[in-house]
Amino acid sequence: MESQPIQFLDIGIDGIGFYAPMGRLRVEELALARGVDPAKYHNGLLLKEFAVPDYGEDAVSMAIMASIHALQKSKIDAHSIDAVFIGTETAAYAVKSIATILAGTLGISENAFTGDLSHACASATCSLINAIGLIQAGLINRALVVGTDVSKYPIKSPGEPTQGAGAVALIISKHPRIAQFSTKFGKISGHVNDFFRPNGQDSAIVYGQYSVDAYLAFQQRAYENLEEQIGEFHPNYWIFHSPYAKLSVKFFARLMLDRWMKHPEFIRDMVQSDDFSLESFGNDVLQGKRLIPLQSIHQLRKKGFTDEEICKINSAIDREMEARLSPSLAVSQNFGNIYSASVWAQIMAVLERSAHEQNILYFGSYGSGATAIAGLLKVQPGFREIIEAAPSLQDFIEEKKYISVIEYERLHKDRQFSNEIVTLGKIQNAGPFLEDQGISLAFCDSGCVLPHNRDLAYCPHGHFGRFNRFFPLLSQLDEIREARQVDPLWQLAHNGEAIILGNAVPGDFLELNFRKLREEDDKLLQWAPVYVKIPRRLKDAQHPGDLKQLIRLPEITSQIV
Repeated sequence: MESQPIQFLDIGIDGIGFYAPMGRLRVEELALARGVDPAKYHNGLLLKEFAVPDYGEDAVSMAIMASIHALQKSKIDAHSIDAVFIGTETAAYAVKSIATILAGTLGISENAFTGDLSHACASATCSLINAIGLIQAGLINRALVVGTDVSKYPIKSPGEPTQGAGAVALIISKHPRIAQFSTKFGKISGHVNDFFRPNGQDSAIVYGQYSVDAYLAFQQRAYENLEEQIGEFHPNYWIFHSPYAKLSVKFFARLMLDRWMKHPEFIRDMVQSDDFSLESFGNDVLQGKRLIPLQSIHQLRKKGFTDEEICKINSAIDREMEARLSPSLAVSQNFGNIYSASVWAQIMAVLERSAHEQNILYFGSYGSGATAIAGLLKVQPGFREIIEAAPSLQDFIEEKKYISVIEYERLHKDRQFSNEIVTLGKIQNAGPFLEDQGISLAFCDSGCVLPHNRDLAYCPHGHFGRFNRFFPLLSQLDEIREARQVDPLWQLAHNGEAIILGNAVPGDFLELNFRKLREEDDKLLQWAPVYVKIPRRLKDAQHPGDLKQLIRLPEITSQIV
């Protein structure tokens, strides 16, 4: 099977960053608490654990953090970005966009395009297509595209083990240093009621088997549409939107068999050279318990394939899966279903773990309701300089705190931020080299975050004053302050104190994070900086110079005047 030349745009991924909550729940513990055999989750869904958002941690706070990490890794100045697009199905507001919050927080120009797009789990991909088009048309030069979501299902529901949370930020531009996009995309859409979340509800409704059938059918049709446009192609890696890992495996097996069936001579050559023994797991294969479903087994038999040859085909698919699909599955297995961020976080995982320069990556993005978009990426020379810069996606796999089922249920019910879980403290920059590395924000005298737009730089509540504060990305705790029964945002504005999450003592290094800290009576939401102890990836640092080398900070300071 010979590949046809594939045309690629000189537009693609120039930066990428990831963020996921540190809290994780093992699916084995959830299964035992629900009276379910853990094998149903481990083997039936191929799940290990999923991310659980902490207090005040939501789609907005994760989008901010993933974007900061993308800027860190790529060393791109936030001021050079002239469009911010968010893909999400868990937005904080029904009308106000996350993109405006993100642009204002990062100090992106007020002349940038901003907007959110909602199309279930394909939201970020749809946003990305818009960014590519605007760059091609010469309307913008560089876009920040973020997929950020929290998937949530009712406690004790069938979908409960497939929850998750995470965000991925992509910086899209011409002359990309990480990967180029193909000139063509496969696409299909239809009015399908497989999965949806009505207004006013925070948990989705899903029709199980119907949703699986929709996923498989639309992924297949998007692939076929791409193949119709560019001819047969043979990527080095396959990445599919993954609500849970087993679904990606199921589609991969179906797709490989479909591709191979077009070339019977290839299958014959393959099975003749295979030293597979029918006695090892032949019965499971022929009963449809492995990768090839019973319907396909019947079709292969009609075409004259023996049972032993069918088992060899199953073995070949298994080898292909290990080499070309498995590197992407770590995302859903460790973070759960992260909706719009899923396929792009998996691409990041493949780039980190396995990809080489000039490799071709296939992606199949799926959004319920429904749409599917397929495309190709070509990995660029020198991409590892950006991909290997901290923080990596692997860091978030390793940096975690396991929580109990009881704590998970408490967070599932209410993630509102409480003043009782914070400490106030004085901080100092981690070193002279970090003086300009951070985020600048302004507050009124009551602690409301103010916009950086000059003609609207006052509080809509009518509060007086303006306090400009700079928050370094990395700092060192100088002293713990006496606890006060006041709004921590007020403290940020007036006293220059930092909000510390978790246990920290003077001398500890702290890393900037963002959380939703306040909800006013009129439902005005506030996201603001907090500090957490540096994660394991920085624990070996003995002095600030080590930190500088590990995080490779760029110039991302937001100047608000």
